[in-house]
Amino acid sequence: MTPRLSRRSDWPLETSSWADAVAHARGDGGPLWDLTEANPTHVGFHHPPETYAWLTAPGVERYEPEPLGLPAAREAVAAYYARRGRVIAPEQVWIVASTSEAYHDAFFLLGDPGDAIAVPTPGYPLLDHLTALSGLRRVTYRLEHDGGWYLDLASVAAAAADPTVRMFSIVSPHNPCGHVLAPDELDALQRTGLPLLLDEVFADYPLDGQGPLHLRPREDMPSLTLSGLSKVAALPQLKLSWVVVDGPRAWRDAFLARAEVVSDAFLSTATPVQRALPPLLLAAEDMQSRLRARCRDNLAWLDRRLVETPVQRLPALGGWTALLRLPALPGLDDDGWARVVLAQGRTVTMPGYLFDLERPPRLAVSLLTDPETFRAGIERILEVVATACR
Repeated sequence: MTPRLSRRSDWPLETSSWADAVAHARGDGGPLWDLTEANPTHVGFHHPPETYAWLTAPGVERYEPEPLGLPAAREAVAAYYARRGRVIAPEQVWIVASTSEAYHDAFFLLGDPGDAIAVPTPGYPLLDHLTALSGLRRVTYRLEHDGGWYLDLASVAAAAADPTVRMFSIVSPHNPCGHVLAPDELDALQRTGLPLLLDEVFADYPLDGQGPLHLRPREDMPSLTLSGLSKVAALPQLKLSWVVVDGPRAWRDAFLARAEVVSDAFLSTATPVQRALPPLLLAAEDMQSRLRARCRDNLAWLDRRLVETPVQRLPALGGWTALLRLPALPGLDDDGWARVVLAQGRTVTMPGYLFDLERPPRLAVSLLTDPETFRAGIERILEVVATACR
């Protein structure tokens, strides 16, 4: 008899027709301009070889498991925030392998099966998968656009009124919209009294020349701030992230005690990267300046090139993504445009429906793309649009 798989095991096998179309284009052997690459190690961003020597520094041969993270790693995270003007204690830091793991564990610790988490829409589809894996449901609140992105406070209140909602998930800077939570918006979320999951992996990447965009949650309200080496240091391959736990002392201590039990069951973060974290976070400063320069240069060129064209860029305050609004033509919603651009322009973009973006057509492109590919791909998009508009 064939063993039965759980119902939950079925959902990851589904693939979108858009993913199939891109896979087919990649495999047909023709030239392709990919404007979706957001992995810094694939687009020319590499640390000098000596950076990785810290992974073999004395001490890595000893395994001393610390469920919440080695003291030196927790202190390094506290120092990272101190350099950005936020004072936290190392004891508030919880070291994990990835922000995805942090989400999953936070969902487990704050909700029971059948409970709900309030997530923003538009939003990054990863949260859908993590919510399902945790046995939770999604309740949405909205980001709206009217010349700029803003939080729809009525939808926040509606989500908070749902008795099954146990927490709010916030991404700031938002992926892909680039919205940065304003102080009054953060205050409105904190007034719900529910724990906040503050994903700020892109906080070191403002697009307008300002300084870092880190949030300042109230210390007396429950919140978890998520970030990690993948974006902060452009080191996704080293697999280390963290959670900063804020809130009333009793709530914080109880949460961390339970987090310690969960982490002790898995012990997923490797010792070498934890020991190397202090110098890695210092090395991140130079890498961040390079990434910011790439994103801002691509964005500045894009804005100049779109002048007097039918394509518009939606405003963004931070992150690595630009959203393009294309003309609304019969039969060409965001999926239709993405397919025409792929077929006729040989350029890969991300259709807006993948992020639950309303009022199509919209396409998302990565600002990390190397400049030559970025410019060539945008030119091809404009050529396809011009032909379609004739």
